[in-house]
Amino acid sequence: LFNGREWRSLSPSPGGRLVAADRPPVRYTVTLEANDHPWLFALDFPSGMPQIDSDAGTQSSAGGFAGYSREQQLMMRAPVTQPLRYSVQSTLGDRYPVPSSRDAQINSRAPPGNPRTVEFAHSLRAANPDDRRFIGAVLKWFHDESFFYTLAPPLLEEDPVDAFLFDSRRGFCEHYASAFVVMLRAAGIPARVVTGYQGGEINPRGGYMIVRQSDAHAWAEAIVDGQWQRFDPTAAVAPSRVERGLFGAVAANEPVPLFARQDGSLLKDLQLAVDAFNHEWR
Repeated sequence: LFNGREWRSLSPSPGGRLVAADRPPVRYTVTLEANDHPWLFALDFPSGMPQIDSDAGTQSSAGGFAGYSREQQLMMRAPVTQPLRYSVQSTLGDRYPVPSSRDAQINSRAPPGNPRTVEFAHSLRAANPDDRRFIGAVLKWFHDESFFYTLAPPLLEEDPVDAFLFDSRRGFCEHYASAFVVMLRAAGIPARVVTGYQGGEINPRGGYMIVRQSDAHAWAEAIVDGQWQRFDPTAAVAPSRVERGLFGAVAANEPVPLFARQDGSLLKDLQLAVDAFNHEWR
């Protein structure tokens, strides 16, 4: 839900359906740090229930697992308060069927405020009545205009989407995803902001991928041709954020978390060695 200034997520809806494995699935194991949230992370889209490791070294598909929501979230019955290791399989893709008509209704509500954005979306829609063409026109506009990806954007007060799109034009993934969804909803296309993680770093000492909080990302989903489909407006502005991660997308003088840097410093090498030791111990 969007109130004109910020987004608020609804409670997860039970009854999600695992994606049918119409191609060979990807099988992998996740070691999840304690985070006080009930979510289990997985690649899009899970095609099997997670198998949770126990202290005895066995696996179970129960073990506190609550289910799969219509928003494609694997949920535990309680927040994860200690490291958790589980195996899961996914069928990779960027779209999936809309679970119910309620999804379209909730995610097509007209955005309040931000009149300049709404007016621009209406004019762009008049020139692009087809949904897919309209979305392409929005992404092209992001790409062609002088937008800038930064972790230190200016503070935006009244009508922040208007201020971002037509004044500052400086922001990070949340700014682009939010503005993109507001424009699509103003044009009558059901859309929503999605948050998760994108990218990571292979630890050469253990051959596994580390996904940090600095890899957190926001993108969007829209209903096109009867399916939820993923779109990432940040990629239209700063493709290096998607291709090379956070460190590759910002200027050299931007503040970047220490361990998100890929500069091969002694401290970074030490951190990778400690992480590999902890990984093997677990």
